[in-house]
Amino acid sequence: MKYYLADNGMPTGPYTPQELMARGLHAGSLVWNAAMSDWKRAGDVPDLASWLNTGRAQTGLPPSPTPPPTTTVPPVLTPSAPQQVAGYAQPQYLQPATRPMPKTWNTEAIILLIVNVLLCLNILALIPAIVALVYGGNVKSYHLRGDYAGAQRNSSTAKTWAIVSLAITVISVILSIVMIVAYGGIMLALEDLM
Repeated sequence: MKYYLADNGMPTGPYTPQELMARGLHAGSLVWNAAMSDWKRAGDVPDLASWLNTGRAQTGLPPSPTPPPTTTVPPVLTPSAPQQVAGYAQPQYLQPATRPMPKTWNTEAIILLIVNVLLCLNILALIPAIVALVYGGNVKSYHLRGDYAGAQRNSSTAKTWAIVSLAITVISVILSIVMIVAYGGIMLALEDLM
């Protein structure tokens, strides 16, 4: 039968009793296998206790000293539990949020981008629309992380930039109409002069 050995609080193995002996197994070593409900000291496992006694006697070594009793057992993961590799944490899965997600303002920002590009209006209106898209894109990720205040803050910022883009677009349209009318009036005045 093979056993897992607790090494600095982490399970290693599985090992046969001979391999455990080669790894310096002593009566106070914590071991575990599938037939056991919890980790036990090797000296308390009959199969390993006999190996500890006979293995030491055959090698001519004195019996292994029992380590002083400790008040706490080192934390050990059972082999069936997920293990954490040093330097890496288990992924944190997104939990469903309890509040409704704030508005992203992405639709409005995309419409403003399309209108400004198709009408060749003002490049200054494109910049706030893009900024509104960026902040609007952050709303969902903040909301899924459970940071409702961050989602609300990003939504408010996206709304502000969408309104700025809309204002620049409207002003550009009005100025374009005024310029077309003025140009038409100038052309009519010039025709009358000729």
